[in-house]
Amino acid sequence: MQTPSGNNIVLHFQESDPVSLPISSNLLTHEDLSKCPNYKQASSIEVPEGITHIGDNAFNGCTRLTTLHLPDGITHIGVSAFGGCSGLTTLHLPDGLTHIGECAFDDCLNLATLHLPKSLTHIEEDAFRGCTSLTTLHLPD
Repeated sequence: MQTPSGNNIVLHFQESDPVSLPISSNLLTHEDLSKCPNYKQASSIEVPEGITHIGDNAFNGCTRLTTLHLPDGITHIGVSAFGGCSGLTTLHLPDGLTHIGECAFDDCLNLATLHLPKSLTHIEEDAFRGCTSLTTLHLPD
């Protein structure tokens, strides 16, 4: 499955202009992101419609990331995909998400509020290990 032409992931930085990277498939990978050498410094990320899978380690170590926009079509978040994203404080996981991989949000030290979708069927081991600030969990009705 291909994303519609023109779909780009947009990376916002605190002290420079946003960067837009083309994504040619429904899987967003570390390799896609590494086309922008300083992607780990992004403060905000907008994942485009058409992406269904966030690959293993895709955003691992993005410590300045504070805002994450995930479209409803995402069904799978891979192993350690957002591990070490210590700037995240609130996370709304999208409708349609069914699988969260092992250690997907490992060591998101400042994550305090988490919203899980009704569609979620699998949360792998240690998906939220080290999220020591997590105090509020919103479960679907």
